[in-house]
Amino acid sequence: MKKKSFSSLYFMLICFCLLFSPSTVFGKHHVYVSETDKLVPFSPGSLPQGGITIIVKASVHAAFQSKLTISGQEKWGQLIEASPRISSSEPEFIRAIIYTEKNRYLYSDEQRLFEQDSYREVLVTNSLRTHLEKWVSLTEQKHYGLLSPWSEVQQNFKRMAYGTVTDIESGEQFRVQRRAGSDHADVQPLTKQDTLIMKRIYQGKWSWKRRAILLTINGKHYAASMHGMPHGGDGIPENQFNGHFCIHFLGSSTHKRHEPDAGHQFMIQKAAGTLYSALREASPLQIIDYYLTCLREEEPLASFLVAGSPSSLASMNDPVYVRERLHPLLDKMTAEEQTSDMFSVTIPVKLSYAKKGENYQRVCYFTLVRGSQWDRWRIAEMELVGE
Repeated sequence: MKKKSFSSLYFMLICFCLLFSPSTVFGKHHVYVSETDKLVPFSPGSLPQGGITIIVKASVHAAFQSKLTISGQEKWGQLIEASPRISSSEPEFIRAIIYTEKNRYLYSDEQRLFEQDSYREVLVTNSLRTHLEKWVSLTEQKHYGLLSPWSEVQQNFKRMAYGTVTDIESGEQFRVQRRAGSDHADVQPLTKQDTLIMKRIYQGKWSWKRRAILLTINGKHYAASMHGMPHGGDGIPENQFNGHFCIHFLGSSTHKRHEPDAGHQFMIQKAAGTLYSALREASPLQIIDYYLTCLREEEPLASFLVAGSPSSLASMNDPVYVRERLHPLLDKMTAEEQTSDMFSVTIPVKLSYAKKGENYQRVCYFTLVRGSQWDRWRIAEMELVGE
């Protein structure tokens, strides 16, 4: 009797594991999918019947991506296809691309689903929306890095320790060693091959431009930002990298300043998958910082931070390179207190920029607007004084 009861219990346990295993409920979860695995161009019938595949990546053109395929008796793809549609405008921020057997869809940061080609919104049920959010969040957790402060990271990334850098756009990876740095990590590529990979990420030319990266240390993926310019002391012979470069984390600062660098912090948010929420919650001064960072780093998100087509630095006939925001001519706390209940505000900011090979310092008046207290701030006008 006892033997029979044990056999029955064992059989039930096996059935339970098969029924609720990740491969049954969530499908196969592929992390760091290579470019050749992308489901682009769309191929009808490439998925299990009724299944869906979720793709998460940092930007539309990123080759580095993570994929989650869901299949099962629920036929989630068929539920999406059967849902009603309404006309809508193009979604602002895209968190994921969702494939069914017949179509592909855009999943926005507001948990809304859109047809990719027509931008018609798909009116999914609350149950389906809950499941989509759960699966997209799961894929994001595997794709992006931990938003950990520098004070924590440096305990795991001590001097002379090793790590792996992954570029969040291209997926290129190379090994590094931390050599120095107290306010951030001063690192070097480990070998000649690592140097070649890093230079390839920067299209064959060393640059101070920031890039969003993941730094993997002992199996943990940290959200980080790097620049691509060798400078300072050298320490690894024969790696063909003359100096070191810097990797920044949440709250870290540069050699020259105690406050965090806006460009690096922007890229760190991107590597953590938290950039869109940061943009929606940003104060007017933060939006200005984000916008200037986009111009300097040539990030396409700049167009999402403006309302309409203002006469801006980015749209001038002559190229303008914004070096840095020197300081706002309005106290930060005062500015945020004054704008908390406003729908329009003008903030003067002193800029350092280059134009036609000449360096300038000018005051730029930024006018920002929003439709309500729940809407995000956008830049409506910019006027450089003294031009």
